[in-house]
Amino acid sequence: MHQRSTNLWHHRDFLKLWSGQTISMLGSSISFLALPLIAVNFLQATPWQMGIFTTMSTLPALLIGLFAGVWIDRYRRRPLLLIANIGQALLLIAITGFALSGWLRMELLYLFAFALAAFRLFFDIAYQSFLPTLIGRDHLMEGNSKLEISRSGVAIAGPGIAGALVQWLTGPIAILFDAASFLIATVLIAVIRKPEAPLLSGGREPMPRAIRSGLHLVFGNRTLFLITGALATGALFTAAVDAVMLLYLIRILELTAGLIGIIFGVGSLGFMAGALFQPRLVARLGQRKTLVLGLLLTGLGDLLIPLVPQGATLPVVLAMLFAGQCIYGVGRTSFGISQVSLRQRVTPDEMQGRMNATIRFVTAALIAIGGLVSGGLGLWIGPRSTLVVAAVGEMLVALWVVGLADELIYNP
Repeated sequence: MHQRSTNLWHHRDFLKLWSGQTISMLGSSISFLALPLIAVNFLQATPWQMGIFTTMSTLPALLIGLFAGVWIDRYRRRPLLLIANIGQALLLIAITGFALSGWLRMELLYLFAFALAAFRLFFDIAYQSFLPTLIGRDHLMEGNSKLEISRSGVAIAGPGIAGALVQWLTGPIAILFDAASFLIATVLIAVIRKPEAPLLSGGREPMPRAIRSGLHLVFGNRTLFLITGALATGALFTAAVDAVMLLYLIRILELTAGLIGIIFGVGSLGFMAGALFQPRLVARLGQRKTLVLGLLLTGLGDLLIPLVPQGATLPVVLAMLFAGQCIYGVGRTSFGISQVSLRQRVTPDEMQGRMNATIRFVTAALIAIGGLVSGGLGLWIGPRSTLVVAAVGEMLVALWVVGLADELIYNP
């Protein structure tokens, strides 16, 4: 039967899940562009309002993330995936309706942004928790690699498709394509045939005790603790890079928006390459060395960007930025696939939701701190020096995973 196959290309249920997620990611690339444009062009949002809009999209992970993990561990994950997809589709349809009727206001868009992010949070945690039970722990590396290939492909093609649709149809209409993608993904997940056993761990526990169980698992299990430490500190430094990157590219290197878009597009090829070669890389180096290499390459890629010489010619600038983005993409993907596969592998099925939610909560908090710290650091030492500090910090994150036990080095 296909479930016994050593190749997920023959696993029909995984192919349904993978196809649905790929379609949904492509649709979401439309909303990623269209929703901010609705705020800016349709509602004439101010910079302060855009800041609130962005914050509303990050709040659910901090406010309800730990609770979401408990709920996901108490119930079957597949129905939660269906509810989350349908919820996002209905919210996007509602935004279109309010916009076309003239009733949409920024205050209402804030609520929509929060609700969309909350459903997305539930989906992401349930999805990562559902995958090990669907394909088995021996296939996690292959499954996560295939999903990352889709994510990388969407990162390459998605912005162009999204931009064309938004320009042609306007934002309120374009997001209906995302709503449709969620509904298609819902159908594909609904027809998965493998039955899912109920997970009742924590079902009789009070919510605070169940949350503590998740915290104890993540911080009490040495492997999960080291991975969480790497993810959290890595998120801190990456947030610092993201906060000042555009300032550096525009004000220091004086690049146009078009060139910046091309640079990031080329960088997506690095993500694709990392996903394609990940299984072979782990087979050759082992799990721990792949994690270390991924973090070192992530920092090295970011370090190349502020090292562009002052007054360099445009070809030199572009060559260094292209190289930096590609190296960053390979490293980020190699680490990402390895760490998520490893933490799924060492966590009991009935604790997957709380494990994923706890790690997401910790990293979300560090991302918020990183953005604030980098803003002050950028004013103090400048964008270029801030990027250097953050990139070196990203490489030092590898010290966390050097301590992983030798028995965790395995081949997929």
